[in-house]
Amino acid sequence: TGSTSLTDPGSGNRISYLIRSFGGDNTTVRKNVLAFGSFTGVQLSSASNNWTIQNNQILDIGLGNDNSDGIAIGDSNNTLISGNRITGTSTQAIIASGTSSGTTIENNTVSNNGIGAIGNTPVQNDAIAFRGTTGGGSIYRNVITGNYGAGVTVNNGATGVLISQNEIWGNGTITSRNGSAATGIVGIDLQNATDNNQIGTAPFFTLNDTGDADT
Repeated sequence: TGSTSLTDPGSGNRISYLIRSFGGDNTTVRKNVLAFGSFTGVQLSSASNNWTIQNNQILDIGLGNDNSDGIAIGDSNNTLISGNRITGTSTQAIIASGTSSGTTIENNTVSNNGIGAIGNTPVQNDAIAFRGTTGGGSIYRNVITGNYGAGVTVNNGATGVLISQNEIWGNGTITSRNGSAATGIVGIDLQNATDNNQIGTAPFFTLNDTGDADT
């Protein structure tokens, strides 16, 4: 049977982390169906460098938990995330945080994420996020549509992120898993230091620096 036949095993039978690494390097995760994890589909931390996460389906992560990501990259470098379908996460589909660098996100389909856990209001709602002091990443040729929050968020402090040739539309227009109203947030949210880095700050637009003195 295909992945369309999957059903939630229930709160007492969900696995917390489907794939989790603390410092493991040079690993490929390819052609898997990762579904119904309580916390995270794939979590890399503590310098888990040079990973490839490719051609997977990551479905309905965080049904019972407010802060659950499809793919979470923390303090880890040179991660390739390519050709995956990610949908139904309670928070981010993909997040790079801490000092992570060289995160490449390409040719993925990312939809219906950031929708919160069952019965709860979303606490983080962007589909793809670069946080902390992440740098040198790229978001390229993805389809990012129909997520509860922004399609892409780059928090204050993250630098050098290329966003190019993506299809980004319809984000901020859906209701959450518990029926909370649409956020009305923008497709790409480039944040300043005073913005809420988890759900954005209305009206979600950041003006250019006057004279760009810091460049």
